[in-house]
Amino acid sequence: MSDESQATVSAEFPVVVLKDDNATDAVTPPKRMLQGRIAERWVLYPIYTLVFASAGLVFQFTVTNDEWATTPALTAWASLFVWYWFYGVAYRYRRRFFKYVSVSVLVVLTWCLSLICFDRAKPQIVALAGKLVVRPDVPQLYWAGVLTIIAVALLGLHVLVLGRGYRQKKS
Repeated sequence: MSDESQATVSAEFPVVVLKDDNATDAVTPPKRMLQGRIAERWVLYPIYTLVFASAGLVFQFTVTNDEWATTPALTAWASLFVWYWFYGVAYRYRRRFFKYVSVSVLVVLTWCLSLICFDRAKPQIVALAGKLVVRPDVPQLYWAGVLTIIAVALLGLHVLVLGRGYRQKKS
């Protein structure tokens, strides 16, 4: 085939103009907008720390007393951490449905865990080694319940106030 026949078969596309040279005013580059009034890490990382601290208090209670098994207690607090992480991912990638599902699961899970902690923190008669023993109050469980409630309160603050709106990315 000759060069002439190839030229007749090919097609040229129209010229794309990326910038108008006749424009008199300078065009400002678009500003990137980020979600929320503050970065989500300023709220989520303290929440993660609170969850780890409350899990540590529960772990200390399970190790020192034979009342609770360690694995189920730590599994409950690990699931609490995972749901907070799901919320962070859903918020970061703007998945509204998944964000609100994770918030509702977190509220229910926090309510259940803190209720169990507050109930078991009171002085009780417990069965240990086949006999009933009067156990005094347990401050570790009380503080674990308080820390989980503070964590969900921070989440509520983020959902209702700090995570709403948009902010500009700093150069």
